[in-house]
Amino acid sequence: MAGHSKWSNTKHRKAAQDYKKNQKSMKLIRNITSASKKYGNNPNINFCLRAAIIKATNNNISKNSIKKAIQRGSLNFEKKKKIQQIKYAGCNKEGIIILISYISKNILDIQSKIHKIFKKYNFFFIHYLKIKYLFQECIIFLFQKTKKNEEILINLAIENNAYDIDTNSFKKIKIIINTFDAKNIKKEFKKFSLKILKTDTKVIAFKKHQIISLTIEKFKKFLKELKKIPEIQNISHNAFTKI
Repeated sequence: MAGHSKWSNTKHRKAAQDYKKNQKSMKLIRNITSASKKYGNNPNINFCLRAAIIKATNNNISKNSIKKAIQRGSLNFEKKKKIQQIKYAGCNKEGIIILISYISKNILDIQSKIHKIFKKYNFFFIHYLKIKYLFQECIIFLFQKTKKNEEILINLAIENNAYDIDTNSFKKIKIIINTFDAKNIKKEFKKFSLKILKTDTKVIAFKKHQIISLTIEKFKKFLKELKKIPEIQNISHNAFTKI
């Protein structure tokens, strides 16, 4: 009876251990499937997938199981793939931050192109949410330039805390104001019967950062290469330059 009791205890203990091990393995595999489902099957670009694969490998999950988990997620990723607006951020060791927004069906392809340009100019990827607070979304109002308009618009810009007003153009006046104050200043425009020619949105850095090792010419080339990617809509940065 004693022998039977010992075997019974061992069997139950082993079953409990196997159950825990299987649960852990299933969780690691689900993490891989989930990561590839959300961001695609390339671990060189999909950092979540890369981390999930490393963790699974360290816990002795077979390569075949990992491969199948990636394939399952990738199928769902392809089905759900659609045009999306994405924000992509990067910075260098000096603290120059660049924020890119683009629209594309093939997110990973665009990110790969951006990543190559970043690497060339010693920039590295950072998560958009970590630097979001350093930028603000502004509304740009464009007006016909007249002697009467100029004085009124300058006063309205000052009174409504406008980020900037550009009167350097021969024919146009541009007012840049944050989105929170935009509604108030629009009411003021109506009071003075000021006709808005065009409105646009722009993301602007709160504080500018001095370029040190990067020359302005090199930074211009960096921006120029990024602008060659047709899917990119807007590029904002905190570099202190007249670009």
